[in-house]
Amino acid sequence: MRFLDFQHLETQNRELTITNALERVRSEALAMQTTNDLPSVSGAVFREIQDLDIKAINTAIGVIDEERDQASQWTILPADFLEDAGSFTLVKVYDGISVADETWVLSKLRQVHPFYKEVLSSVTQDGPPVHLSKHWTKAEFLEEVVERNVELGIWTTDQAEDLRSWLSIDMDQSFLRHKQSYLMLLTLVPLSPREIEELKRFVEVFSFAYGRFLDLQDRERSTREALVEAALERIRSQALTMETSKDLPSVSATLYHETNALYDDAFNVGISVIGIVDEEQDLATQWSVFPEDASDRWKEDDYVEGDIHVQIELFALSALRSIDAYWKQAYRASNGESVFMSQQYSMQEAFGLIRKITKLSQWPREYGQGIEAHFRNLFEGAGVSEMRMGLVQFKQGILMTFVATPYSDSQIEELKRIGDVFAFGYGSNQGNTRKKKWLVGADRKESN
Repeated sequence: MRFLDFQHLETQNRELTITNALERVRSEALAMQTTNDLPSVSGAVFREIQDLDIKAINTAIGVIDEERDQASQWTILPADFLEDAGSFTLVKVYDGISVADETWVLSKLRQVHPFYKEVLSSVTQDGPPVHLSKHWTKAEFLEEVVERNVELGIWTTDQAEDLRSWLSIDMDQSFLRHKQSYLMLLTLVPLSPREIEELKRFVEVFSFAYGRFLDLQDRERSTREALVEAALERIRSQALTMETSKDLPSVSATLYHETNALYDDAFNVGISVIGIVDEEQDLATQWSVFPEDASDRWKEDDYVEGDIHVQIELFALSALRSIDAYWKQAYRASNGESVFMSQQYSMQEAFGLIRKITKLSQWPREYGQGIEAHFRNLFEGAGVSEMRMGLVQFKQGILMTFVATPYSDSQIEELKRIGDVFAFGYGSNQGNTRKKKWLVGADRKESN
């Protein structure tokens, strides 16, 4: 009888521990203010599961987005794995827990193995959580999972090698699915029925958090759309007031202001450029826009509006296209709707590009040196070793921006809309005013 009393007390204490843990995760979810807070909820789930003393060698939380064909996963990286693995670089720390933050193509994941196809397809919108598991021998997992991930381009060969070095035993893999969410654990022995039921409750709470994430996402999208429409209207209005191309610097300044306001100064790591392409005259007229603190500008400004400075250049179009294959394809007007392209440059590659343009041009040497100094300051100021050049081709030319991080899908679509609006305004008031400038790949001359 006394044994049963102790057993009952132990069960009650365990239930109290679980309830308190779930409440802490739920509180973290309710505290979410933006979609950026979802990873912190994942960190809370990880922390509570660890405290429950469930013997997992690896734990992950994921969400499935069928519409975008995407699976996002946050994975706890074991300390012994982190010591030896240098290929998993997308690591963040939540409450002292090292987590890999990864996004994959959902349709590719379903091709890895029939087990994953079943796991990633068993969405239960209104039903209770579902538990699915599989026992893997080390050889099976390496051959059927790791190698297949490499074949499909999900993992790199370096990541596969790190996993081979780390994985030395047979294991069980369990998934607990609920709505769009899942909880994954790798264990040395199968989960007990009690552990499965407890983990189902955790995945339910995380599903609640993800539902809140989706609500916040919808709200943010509505707010974002209003901001984008307002910015587009200001650009459209400014473009429609143009009477000649002399007015383009002012429009360039407006474009710079609006893009930086939309992206929280994400574009301040570089310059924004508007280029108008004239195929008939083999000419590209370019308006380069700088923030006021870009003290390393390499020549006198042609236009200043508040804290924005604009420099105007004329380039031989054929010379720009001779720089490399990307520039040959990029520096041209679109045939219809705006088109987006991007290219990644390391600091040394960017300097090589600048030197090539300087060599092709009639620029004085100090121009090239000034541009190189400007980009060196951009790299060092942003604390990055790589930079991306994004380019929108519109009907009359290009809109170019430089950023330190990859362009998101939403940024790309918004930039294309900006290109369309600018093209409409410029096409309504096209002018032909020219100025004396240094020409790339052409003689220095006065254009009238």
